[in-house]
Amino acid sequence: MSNVNLEATVLTSDKVSDHSTIRIEVEGLLDRNREYKTVRRIVGYSPEVFLDKLKEVNMSELLNNDMSLNEKSKVLSETIIGAIDHFAKEVRVTTRTENKWYDEELNQMRIKKDHAYALAVLDSSHRNWVKYRTARNQYLTSIREKKRIYMERKLTKASGDAKQTWKILKTLLSGKRKGEISEVEILGTTVTDKVELANGLNKFYVNSVLEINRSIGPSELLDEPMIQRQSTFDFMHVDADYLKQCLMEMKNKSDTKMVSPKMLLDAWPIIGETVKDIANQSLDESMPDDWKITTVVPVPKTVRPKRAEEFRPVNMLPTLEKLVETVVKNQLVEYIIENDLLSWYQSGYRMHHSCETALNLVLAKWKEIGEKGETILAVFLDLKRAFETIDRKRLLEKLRKLVALKV
Repeated sequence: MSNVNLEATVLTSDKVSDHSTIRIEVEGLLDRNREYKTVRRIVGYSPEVFLDKLKEVNMSELLNNDMSLNEKSKVLSETIIGAIDHFAKEVRVTTRTENKWYDEELNQMRIKKDHAYALAVLDSSHRNWVKYRTARNQYLTSIREKKRIYMERKLTKASGDAKQTWKILKTLLSGKRKGEISEVEILGTTVTDKVELANGLNKFYVNSVLEINRSIGPSELLDEPMIQRQSTFDFMHVDADYLKQCLMEMKNKSDTKMVSPKMLLDAWPIIGETVKDIANQSLDESMPDDWKITTVVPVPKTVRPKRAEEFRPVNMLPTLEKLVETVVKNQLVEYIIENDLLSWYQSGYRMHHSCETALNLVLAKWKEIGEKGETILAVFLDLKRAFETIDRKRLLEKLRKLVALKV
């Protein structure tokens, strides 16, 4: 095979019986349906070895009250990350492309089509061109049929799961997206260097929020003195078992430092009391500074995005921060539900509610108005960057009013 580069190495250490092993690396025979890339992955992970690495640090020292919250969290995070780095390796992986429906049968049809085309070009006879067109049409028809069957099976499997169904439909509507961002136009300038690209997008996201705030204008509430009320709500301390249960209910996704809920659960016999101490101290004071640092990932909002405006910034927070965030959310939601503080019309971020309940409410109201013969006028609002541009002082004032309602 003259068009293939072969590189052979004799491995004297890896033997089968008394024979040495020959490793042959082949370039040029890559699966056309696969993507090859080098990534940092966890290799050979063992909970026992992970615990042994953690035991090298005396966790009881972190319970010392002389250490500040930031010092405790920093030592804990560095200890966990250091133990995980023992398993983190740079590996070359293969990932299937989006065309998972492309099988060997289609590949053989493609080869047959290409062969027929080559013959038709060499001997430009009517018969050969008919054979080529027939093979091409069969190939294209089979592609459409296999893709249709594959997507139907996925939709059937996702039946009853609205989130997964919508995700599948989006892949059909949006087409292919590039996995890695190579260039982005930021304020009229095309940036390709990775460092400049990261800094440029970060600056763009920050400045865009400032621009929106300036366009909104000053709020009268900002100039008013804050009304102090006696709050009857306080965050309650939690025990290690409660935190462990929260970890078990979290999605097992790693953060940017490769720390996952499962790894924290494996390490819980050693780190449990320390995490509990830091979490309760965070509820009393504030989140540790290193837990407030996030990695911003630009997610495409359109097909083949090119401009900075066509990306949505998504924050990747540390797993330990998300654990404490879960505790905060659970206690706030419990308080809000117990005191019936949510509007009857609200469906977002509410248990047993969804877009369906909001639509049913609106449709029922429209039907009632229509039966009276009255005109219906609807206004739909989509707030731009609502989460980042929320008025903090207005939000705090609203929360104070809500907490003051508790009997």
